[in-house]
Amino acid sequence: MKHQLPLILLLIVAAVLAVSLQMCAKNQKFPSGKFVSYFFCRGGGMNPMDYTIYHLYYDEDTGKPLLTVSGECEGEEITVEAGEEVFKHCLELVKKHKLNRSKGYYKSKFEALDAPSSSFSVSFDDPYEAISGSGDMPQFIWDGISEIHKYLMSVVGGRKAEGHVDRLYKIEGFSGMHWTDGVITVTTSGESVDELKQAARKLDIGDDTSIDVMGYGIFRDGEHQYVEINDYRNDRNHLFYSFDGTEVAREQMVKRHLASLLCGSYTDEGGRRFVFTADGMCQGPTDESPKPFIVFHNGKSATPQYLWQGNTISGFCLTADGADILGKQSKVVTHLKRVNEGDEIWPVVNKRFLSQAMMDVLSTEQLEQMLNSIYVRRDSPYNSMAWYTDIGGVNRDLLISEIAKRKKE
Repeated sequence: MKHQLPLILLLIVAAVLAVSLQMCAKNQKFPSGKFVSYFFCRGGGMNPMDYTIYHLYYDEDTGKPLLTVSGECEGEEITVEAGEEVFKHCLELVKKHKLNRSKGYYKSKFEALDAPSSSFSVSFDDPYEAISGSGDMPQFIWDGISEIHKYLMSVVGGRKAEGHVDRLYKIEGFSGMHWTDGVITVTTSGESVDELKQAARKLDIGDDTSIDVMGYGIFRDGEHQYVEINDYRNDRNHLFYSFDGTEVAREQMVKRHLASLLCGSYTDEGGRRFVFTADGMCQGPTDESPKPFIVFHNGKSATPQYLWQGNTISGFCLTADGADILGKQSKVVTHLKRVNEGDEIWPVVNKRFLSQAMMDVLSTEQLEQMLNSIYVRRDSPYNSMAWYTDIGGVNRDLLISEIAKRKKE
C-alpha cells in the first residue's frame, strides 16, 4: 500500500500532462478551412501617411483574387489581380514558418509613444478560423512575414499605382544631361540642379540668375527624369524634362505631350463616342481597341502623322468645350465635345506631368478646369488620409503658379 499512493499521484500527473499536451496540440493545430486572406499593416505614429500594407484577399463584389501592397511613395497603394497560385504559395509560407504558433498580442517590455505598430492576420473560411499577431512579435513571426512580403512584392513587380512615379533623392549623372520645359532647353554641366534653377528664374525675372530661396524635387517615370523647381521668392514653379539631346527628340516629345491634352472622352455632332488616351491613341465607336492618333514614322523627323478614322489629317485644335479635328488647309472636319465624366474634365492631369508648352496652348479657363480635375487620392480602406499623387501634386503646383502669373499680367 505504501507504494500505491506515489503511483496513483504519478498516474494523475501523467493524465493531467497528457490532457494538457492534447489541449496544446489542439491549440497549435493548423486551421482546416479554406485560406481566404493574408493581411499585414504597419502604421500609426507621428506620420499618418507612413504606413505599410500587404493584403491578399478575394474582392467582396467580384470574387476576384486581389493583392494590394503599399508602394514606395507616401499614400501609394498598388492593387493587382492575383492568381490562385499566389494564394497557394502564400499558404505554403505560412505553414513553413508555423505562423499558427502565434499567441496573438505580444506585450513589449518598452513603451514607445507615437511609434508605429505592426500586426498580421491569416484568415480561413468553412470553418472560420484566424491566425493573428501584433505588438512585440517574436523573431520566427518576423522571419515568416518577411519571406511572405518578399514573395508578394515579386508578384507586383515594378508596377506603380496610377499617378505615382519614383522620387529620386540623390543626384547622379546630371552632367551633360539635356532638359526642356517644352519651350527652352538647358544642358547641365555639373552634378547639381543649379543651372535649372537659374533657367527657371531667368524666365520670370529677366537677367537675375541668383538661386536663393529655391527648392526642387526630382522624379523618374520610365526613361525620363523630371526636375520640379520651386521658386519660393517669386511664388513660381517650373518643370524640366530630360531628353536625349537632339532637337528632333525634343520636338517629338512636345508634340506627343500636346496630343495627350486630348486625353478623355468626347462625342461628335452625331453623338458618337471617341476616347483618347494619354499616349496618343484613340478608340472610336466601331473600334475594338484604341488605334494610333499621332504617329512618328521616321525617328529623324519631328513631323508626325495624325490619323483620324483611317485618313491622314493635319492635326487638331483645342476649343473651350472640346477639340476640332482639322483636315487640309486647317478646315474643321469634326468638332468634338468633351464629356465630363465625374470631376475628370481633364484626366491627363492625373496621368502625365504637364509642361510649359502644354499650358501655353490652353486658356486660363481651361487651366482652371484642369486644376479642378486633379483628384485627391481616393480614400483607402487602410488609411483615410487625403493625399495627392506625385503627378497630381506637381501639376497642381504648376497650374496654380501659371494661373497666378497670368492674372498678374
